[in-house]
Amino acid sequence: MLPLLLLLTLHTVSAKQDCIPDEWEDWSSCTQTCGATGTRQRSRKIAILPTTDGVQCSSLDFLEIEGCNRFCYNDGLVMNTECQCKQGFTGNCCELDVDECANANGGCQQQCVNEVGSFKCECFEGFKLNENNVCKDIDECQTNNGGCEKLCMNYYGGHACGCQPPKILEVDGKSCASENH
Repeated sequence: MLPLLLLLTLHTVSAKQDCIPDEWEDWSSCTQTCGATGTRQRSRKIAILPTTDGVQCSSLDFLEIEGCNRFCYNDGLVMNTECQCKQGFTGNCCELDVDECANANGGCQQQCVNEVGSFKCECFEGFKLNENNVCKDIDECQTNNGGCEKLCMNYYGGHACGCQPPKILEVDGKSCASENH
């Protein structure tokens, strides 16, 4: 009888190994300081590679992207890919005041005063702004005779004092005095 030979073959049995990612790196700086499109990202590497029968690595496991700094100044609204600015503001982030006075004097008749997010009309001395933003002449002579001792003459945008002859107007432009004083 022939001796029975046993042939043994050794196989290395490896355990199933899933993909294991490393720790996340720090977030990158945001791509925008304000507005509607700022993003930042962070990534990580593979710590342990998977076996062929293990759960494979997905690119989603290694890169995260999120929105950041998505806001608008001056009560603007983030709308899809841009800021929708309230009236009186402009810029990518609604950070700039519109100078309404730069275009046709803001529609004002005499003076336009720009304000943050708005403007107002004003009148020169001797005029008063009415409800329609029109500057109307003030008749200074109607109030306390315009400060004149005797005669008050209103003109467009102002007034002048006068005296009846033989009196003459004093240096103060309001009082009357004798010719010979």
